[in-house]
Amino acid sequence: MSQPGEVESEIVEETDCDRDHCADGQDRKRTPEITGGRSNRHPDGNGQDRSPNKTPAGRARPEQGQYQGNENRGPDGVAGEYDGYEINAGDRDAYMVNIDAQTGRTRSQPLPLSKDPGTDYHSPQFSPDGKYVAMIASPVGKSPEVLIRSLSGDDVRRFPVLGRGGLSVQWIPGSQALALTVVDSTFHQNLVRLDLVSGEQNVLLKQGGMSPVAFSPDGKTIYYSPHARDDAFAARIVARELASGSEQPVYSAPSGSSALASAVSRDGKTLIVLLVHRLRQHPYRILAISLTSGAVRDLSAAAPTADTANGGPRALGFTADLTAQILLAPKLGDPAHTLTLWRVPLAGGAATELGPAPKGIEFNDRQPTGAWLSPDATRLVYVGGSLKTELWMLDEPAVRAEVAMRSVQ
Repeated sequence: MSQPGEVESEIVEETDCDRDHCADGQDRKRTPEITGGRSNRHPDGNGQDRSPNKTPAGRARPEQGQYQGNENRGPDGVAGEYDGYEINAGDRDAYMVNIDAQTGRTRSQPLPLSKDPGTDYHSPQFSPDGKYVAMIASPVGKSPEVLIRSLSGDDVRRFPVLGRGGLSVQWIPGSQALALTVVDSTFHQNLVRLDLVSGEQNVLLKQGGMSPVAFSPDGKTIYYSPHARDDAFAARIVARELASGSEQPVYSAPSGSSALASAVSRDGKTLIVLLVHRLRQHPYRILAISLTSGAVRDLSAAAPTADTANGGPRALGFTADLTAQILLAPKLGDPAHTLTLWRVPLAGGAATELGPAPKGIEFNDRQPTGAWLSPDATRLVYVGGSLKTELWMLDEPAVRAEVAMRSVQ
């Protein structure tokens, strides 16, 4: 990876910039990348559909397209007259923006991280030193992979995910490694250690069913919810020592709920836990659990104007002084369900509403856990945009012949 430097070198600084201008990304008019994917759109429908430039001068050449051959028929119904190929025309990406966690105001334009917009990205996570972002990428028509972006330059590293798919990624503190939650060939979930030096992948824990993990600051303990794949609930969270395999109970969910570990504070004293009615649904409660005393505080209850029914709350991360958690949730009574930020004290007291979240930020039930704030709480990473695939017709004989020749090579 490139040597870390100043993050701001890639970001256009705008002091107290208007939220509508700082949060929707740059208007990238690009010639679409040709892929072999299928038409797809994110299930929650968020994001904008931005069609590519289709002028003859900007026509994309079929370098990687899926050749449709004579299976496609043109407007005149004649097979083979209008051969087609699919292009990636979406704008979905992972973004990073400078943010003031005390006021909620963004301080920069969002920086797209992947260099490959339109792919399905999820689970972005800052490294413990804040110098890198790791995420899961699921390119349409291709195998999933782990993508790591340096924030001091434009260096991007990619590692294949060995399995049917990757659900989440966590940095393992104190090591050059990531922990991936991977679905294997039997549709069970395993926690896999990815060595960033050798690329080797080894199973750390057979999780069974859906069970996000959170690491202690020294990387020696994980917090997770053990349960079988077919269990309806994950009722308890345990602390598991990776070296010995011993487990100690930490928290038990109320009857009829599941508890998911989300993040541990840098001082190792507080665990953020999500309560869900059913697995793979939005959280309805965000809890802060003291790992020293066992005391439990309902953070979402401190923000009574947050709507827990229409989308639910999400814990974004700790403030720099570790005294509060930043929550994201729709605002109660808002017909548009505007996603809003709150700062909630861990020690008690009412939450402070910070205002609307960056425009375009996406929150769905695939991404409920893990911190999106950097460790120093000065930057926010998130996913936004749409997935969109378009079918184009080749109406130039020379180009059709080129694609046909490549399809048989």
